Amino acid sequence: MKARLQELKREARTVLFTSHALTDVAEICDRLAVMHGGTLRFAGTPAALCAQYSAGNLEQAFCAALKPARTRLRRPAPRGYQPVKLSGRIAN
Repeated sequence: MKARLQELKREARTVLFTSHALTDVAEICDRLAVMHGGTLRFAGTPAALCAQYSAGNLEQAFCAALKPARTRLRRPAPRGYQPVKLSGRIAN
């Protein structure tokens, strides 16, 4: 199977390959996407994934991409700010 995927890669063919075997992903894939909980966490090259998460290898980067993103602290609303009411829901 891996040999056939390598052959398709040499032919510049596009293949959707799903795997948790990150050593195979690193060897075969030019680009990858990390999905978690229905959310796309990353799309790009394996090297870019490692760089984005300052990881030494693809497995560390993959695990880092699955961690919840830090939430920003909300700034207080400016003095006198009033939320606008839309369709019965309050918009912030």
